Amino acid sequence: MLIDLECKCTATHKWELVARFAYATMAAGAAIALSEHESCAYRTIDRRWTEEPLVETFVNGAQV
Repeated sequence: MLIDLECKCTATHKWELVARFAYATMAAGAAIALSEHESCAYRTIDRRWTEEPLVETFVNGAQV
C-alpha cells in the first residue's frame, strides 16, 4: 500500500496520516468525501511509480 491519505490539522497546520490505500481511486474518493463532509483539506500521496510522489489536494470535495 503506497498511497497515503492525509488530513491537514487546523491547529498545527501539519499533515497527519489518516489511512493507506492500494488503489488511487479509492484514496481519491475517500479524500473527496471526507473533505466535503468535514470542510477541511485532505491530500493523497501516490508513491507507486515515480521517484517523486504524485500529490493531489482536495478541499470541500474538489481538487485544488
